[in-house]
Amino acid sequence: MGNPILVIVLAVIVLIFLYLKKLGRKVGTPRAPDAGADIDRFCVQVVGESHYQNHLTSLCGERSAEGVTMVLRADVVPDSSNKFDHEAVRVDIGGLTVGYLPREAAPQWRRQFGSNPVQCEALIRGGWYRGPQDEGMFGVRLCPPNGGAT
Repeated sequence: MGNPILVIVLAVIVLIFLYLKKLGRKVGTPRAPDAGADIDRFCVQVVGESHYQNHLTSLCGERSAEGVTMVLRADVVPDSSNKFDHEAVRVDIGGLTVGYLPREAAPQWRRQFGSNPVQCEALIRGGWYRGPQDEGMFGVRLCPPNGGAT
């Protein structure tokens, strides 16, 4: 039989690969915006991301000196069971909540897209760490499915 440590290491590598493959199917392949892309089309600011930095770190990776700028697929989900706001609209990426639409934008989103979840592109930026005095949180903006008009 082979070295038991080698078998365990290979098993862990296979499990990580399968997990990342599954995550990729859920959120799409992370990509940087195209060179010269109009990032202004990501016109809907997501709020509350500070409460979901752990989820964003899971999606984007650990903080780095450069931070990240990536585009992923988001599910925008009316959340009538939200105990703080029955008109809330939640933003999920890869099955993880990353924030909500601003309270003033949620009713308009619901009127335009109804009560079903909607998929759209999400721009995630930030996540840099250059020392204790220079650290940036991840932020999220959405491009509505109609190209930016909400």
